[in-house]
Amino acid sequence: MQKLYNVFSPSRWGYMLQHLDECMRTPCITLSQVDAVYKTEGVARELVKNQLVAIYSMSTAKEPYNQGAAVMAADVFIAKYGHRCTLYAMMIYFANYLTEYKSSYAQYDVQDILQMFGKKFLPWWSTKAARYQEKTEGDNGKLVGKPALISWFARRILEGETTDDLRKSALYEMGIVSDKDIDEAVRQSEEMF
Repeated sequence: MQKLYNVFSPSRWGYMLQHLDECMRTPCITLSQVDAVYKTEGVARELVKNQLVAIYSMSTAKEPYNQGAAVMAADVFIAKYGHRCTLYAMMIYFANYLTEYKSSYAQYDVQDILQMFGKKFLPWWSTKAARYQEKTEGDNGKLVGKPALISWFARRILEGETTDDLRKSALYEMGIVSDKDIDEAVRQSEEMF
C-alpha cells in the first residue's frame, strides 16, 4: 500500500507533469475502483486528502488545517468524480490546480477545487487524453483487466520500450503488473511482430 501512496504522492507532481503523455496513454483505475483493487477501505480517500493537504500547504492560509474537513472534501470529490477520475488524472489536476485552474482569490477554497475539476479540468482531460486512450473496459464499468494491461505493454514493447522501461512504470511499481505479466507482454509482442 505504501508504494501506491508514494507513487501518487504530491511530491511526484513534477514527475507526472514531465511525463504527461505517458500518464494519458497508460491504462489506469479510477478513484472509485481503488479501494476494491487494494481490498482496503479508505485508500482513495487518503490519496485525495493528501492532494488537498498539499494544495493547502502551498496556500497563504495561516490557520491550522482541519483534517476532518479534508476527509469530508476528499469524500465529496470521490463521490462526485471518482468514477471518471483516474489516479493519473487526479495527479495532473492537483499538480496544475494553482497555476491553471484556480479561479477563487480566497486563500484556500475547497469549493473552488471541487468545482474547477468538473468545469475546466475534465473537459480538457477528456479531449487531450482521448487521442491516447483505447477502450480498456466494457460498458459495464469493470476494472481494467490484466489482459488489457498486458496487451498495452506488448504494444509499448513494439514501439521500442524495453522491459526495464516497463518496470519503471507506476503499474509495475504498485504491483498491479508483475514480472510474469511483463514476460507475457514480451511473448505477445513477438506474436504481433
